[in-house]
Amino acid sequence: MAVTFDTVILNNISDGGIIDYNAISGGPEGSTTIVSSPFSGVSQRNVNRLDRLRRYSINTALLTVQQLNNLRQFWECRDAYARGFLMRDMTEFWASFDGSPQTPIGTPTVFGTGDGSTVNFGLYKTYSSGGVTRTRRIIKPISGTVSIYKNAVLQTLTTHYTIDHTTGIVTFVTAPANGLSLTWSGRFFTPVRFETDAFNAEMNDALTGLSYQGLPMLEIPPAEFGLSY
Repeated sequence: MAVTFDTVILNNISDGGIIDYNAISGGPEGSTTIVSSPFSGVSQRNVNRLDRLRRYSINTALLTVQQLNNLRQFWECRDAYARGFLMRDMTEFWASFDGSPQTPIGTPTVFGTGDGSTVNFGLYKTYSSGGVTRTRRIIKPISGTVSIYKNAVLQTLTTHYTIDHTTGIVTFVTAPANGLSLTWSGRFFTPVRFETDAFNAEMNDALTGLSYQGLPMLEIPPAEFGLSY
């Protein structure tokens, strides 16, 4: 069943940057099974998936009535657990691992290699450490921030390629030649949904002491959008 998804942005709902910078915590979560021998104590670790999912939590304090109402309305209109939405992870919303989060100027990230026939490519972010490389599928690039390069040459939108900002799929007008490196830089949203059917706000002392602690969110995997990793 296809994901029910709204293209609204969580970080836009709160004035004063409450949701943007101070309230959201979290990051990637793996899935590892540990099997231990009851006799020798030796354990084996099985990695169940390499495509991490991001888990987040909203923790707010000293909200005004309007700010809490904004969050409540956002949650209500997403039908609690049912509808997905966009979120800007303030600790990681840029493609370039060595670039500035506001203006990605670092080394563009590889997202494919030409073979002379393929024109459609998904966007990826790459992580490298100690000779190991992992990738993350990017499906919600932010319009107006993406730069596409073919063999280190900047390409022109519509002239050389188009991009679907709902899937992160780049379509070249002409298939890149065999062996040509395809790279990109830019910013992206993380698609998430609330991970609870309950909205439990708190009043600490008075109407100026409203808060919400532990409103969970979970990243929506590419497969729910009909995309492979």
